[in-house]
Amino acid sequence: MSTRRSRAPQEEGSHAWKVAFADLCLVLMCLFVVMWVLERRVFESPPASEAQAVGTLTSTAPNSPSQGASAAQLEALPNGQFESPADMARLATAVQQLSQAAQLSDHVSTSITPDGLRVRLADSDERGMFERGSATPSPGARALLARIGALLAGVDNALMIVGHTDAVRYRTSAADGYTNWHLSSDRALAARTALVGGGLPIGRVLMAVGMADHAPLLADNPTAAANRRIEFVVLTKTRATQLAQMFGASHEAEIVLSGHNAQADAAEIAKLPARLTNDGDRSPDSSEP
Repeated sequence: MSTRRSRAPQEEGSHAWKVAFADLCLVLMCLFVVMWVLERRVFESPPASEAQAVGTLTSTAPNSPSQGASAAQLEALPNGQFESPADMARLATAVQQLSQAAQLSDHVSTSITPDGLRVRLADSDERGMFERGSATPSPGARALLARIGALLAGVDNALMIVGHTDAVRYRTSAADGYTNWHLSSDRALAARTALVGGGLPIGRVLMAVGMADHAPLLADNPTAAANRRIEFVVLTKTRATQLAQMFGASHEAEIVLSGHNAQADAAEIAKLPARLTNDGDRSPDSSEP
């Protein structure tokens, strides 16, 4: 009598675990995809406060039917050259109104100086105007700079834009490595791009430079967040002319030394005190806004 048993039921049961394992892998893969999508939404979406700032600035655009009282006041600002302290004060008020609409008033300050109106956009411990270590403006800062550019579109004054960093340095020893000099300069240029994108005429920017960490706002705390900032000055006509002449062709009060004739160079140096005290020449510090 044959005792051979059928192997079909055993083979069928031996493959059942493979089906269960395939189902488990499919579930895990679906879970991974869902977690990946949620992670991208969290880390790529702008913060709610910045999104609200962008929406607020957009809703108060000059041609928006829902513009508020602040936009109406901005439209009332005169065009042309701003020179007097009173004009600069009105311009400062308009900038502060824009910063309040963007919910960035804690990051924006203005002051009137002999050079003109100085506007500062600074970081805080909770929030930065640029991505950390990057020249990419935050959405809220970019929208605010664009609105300030629209505000200054009718103002004839030249602008000087300066970027600043804190004293935390990049970990590089290469001579051509990226440093705070590059970062501050790139941020100044990024601010210029945002201002021009908002309506500021491209030729209105006289200078866009970086100072790295050499002019800290808080000298006793060089790594403080407030030292990371963008500043721009709405220059008076006198100061803009002086800056342009400083790096342009030489003028009468400037001594040009050839270096080829020591006696002639010494004679030119001897004339310098008389030139600087000439009543016909204005002192470099005599400009008034």
